[in-house]
Amino acid sequence: MHDRTRGMSRRVGRLAGGAADWMHGDMRLSISFVDRNHVAYTAWTDVTADVWQPVRVAFDEIRPNPYFQPPDARLGLAIDVSDVRFVAFAPQDRTSGRLAIGKFVVLK
Repeated sequence: MHDRTRGMSRRVGRLAGGAADWMHGDMRLSISFVDRNHVAYTAWTDVTADVWQPVRVAFDEIRPNPYFQPPDARLGLAIDVSDVRFVAFAPQDRTSGRLAIGKFVVLK
């Protein structure tokens, strides 16, 4: 992934994907990654039940995660997506259900 994100602007870059929740009502979905500075970034978005929908998150909307940071996080530095090794998707719901993630794209 890091070749595709190199040199991306915080203002124009965005994560885009599709998500659907089939088993129960609407829910909140978190999208997280750790940047080159070891800072955990997370964005939250609402997903509507039973509808396949695009989810877009602009890099300037992503914030350091207020609930978790790795011990070696270098907070205060600009986001650096030149070495992102994973992207995590997590439903923020305590009930059981199914969530499908379709195509995931990083755009410049």
